[in-house]
Amino acid sequence: MKDLINEYFVKITYIKKGPKYWDYLKCDIWQKDKAIIGSYERNYHALYDTFHPFEQDGKHYALYSKDYTSTRIMSLPDCKDLGGEERNQWGFCPVDFYVPVVDKSEEEDECFDTSDFGKFGFVAGCVWGDDSDWKIELLDLREASKGKIIRKQPFGYMPMFGSKIKDNIRLDWWIGKGEFAHNKDRDVTIATSSPTFELDENFDLKYKRGELDYVLLNPHRACKCGKIVKSIMTREIGEPHNVNYREGADYSIYFEAVDIKDQKLELKSYCYGCKSYLSLKGEILNGLLLLKSEFDIRKKD
Repeated sequence: MKDLINEYFVKITYIKKGPKYWDYLKCDIWQKDKAIIGSYERNYHALYDTFHPFEQDGKHYALYSKDYTSTRIMSLPDCKDLGGEERNQWGFCPVDFYVPVVDKSEEEDECFDTSDFGKFGFVAGCVWGDDSDWKIELLDLREASKGKIIRKQPFGYMPMFGSKIKDNIRLDWWIGKGEFAHNKDRDVTIATSSPTFELDENFDLKYKRGELDYVLLNPHRACKCGKIVKSIMTREIGEPHNVNYREGADYSIYFEAVDIKDQKLELKSYCYGCKSYLSLKGEILNGLLLLKSEFDIRKKD
């Protein structure tokens, strides 16, 4: 899979529209080491980063915005408009596009599935008038060849930090293979200090995780041997673990878990006093996780 950023690029010429009107742009598309291969007119006075070439299944395409309120897709190098979003005065105005490219080390790693690369991307921008900051949304590009783009909001109202989407995105493990064949989650981290969003096969939010390994228990829970347990591991159960919680009546713990559907859960810990593996059982109901006040002993060493 090639990174086409330096293969295709745009040079602009301002089109003066006269007093009281903003300028338009003539966008000439160049291919590396070749002349102009096409052009389009953009009805806004700033290009931002609204031309982004990418590869999918060996063919070349580009995300672009000729109307400032919409995102469209073209094929390359013929520069043919394939389709996309239509003009909408209240539409999402793009300012930056990003389609992740497979790293060479990942491409050669049999435990890393690269089949979805080129089939999803990201757009930053805002709804017209809400330009206090840019928001990041996801683009489903699986039907790019048909000119079909599906814009999604799996991250909620997520502001972009800095000036480029790329600086906000980290793909932790994009569908495991080999010994990780059981792992079918897509992990997308938005900025290094934000939660991890795990997406399903349709690039929709499966659930959101935080970045802490432990939840501190206050007041401390005691094992049946009397040893105090101050924290419990949560990462193993695939449940939000950077969550807010409060102590409730009868020493029950309530966690905010708004991204998880009602389900049974089990938080795991270990007692170094009697060398027992412990579990704290609970369930999520109406967005809150209710845990028992006492540990169950799972097994001893």
